[in-house]
Amino acid sequence: MAHQINRLVVGTRFKVNQLGSVRCPALAGKTGTVTGISYRNTGVAVLFDGTKRPTYLHRDFISSVPDHSLTTNEAGYANANPPHELKRSDRLHA
Repeated sequence: MAHQINRLVVGTRFKVNQLGSVRCPALAGKTGTVTGISYRNTGVAVLFDGTKRPTYLHRDFISSVPDHSLTTNEAGYANANPPHELKRSDRLHA
């Protein structure tokens, strides 16, 4: 089941936008995949390309990007690492 809030969906490719670059200069220009969306606050869990653990950001700091606008390396990573659904056995809490 896809979770959607303000055009962001789990599995969406994103890029840190201008506001995110100003507020978090170390993240400027980075891309990744949305892995979780909070319904209680403005937080979004994201997995930056090349990282193993998610990072939590304000949803206004990222913008979704279509796959065709990614560079060749980024598109290759996205195709090699598609989003997946968590099985009940993969969850930390029942």
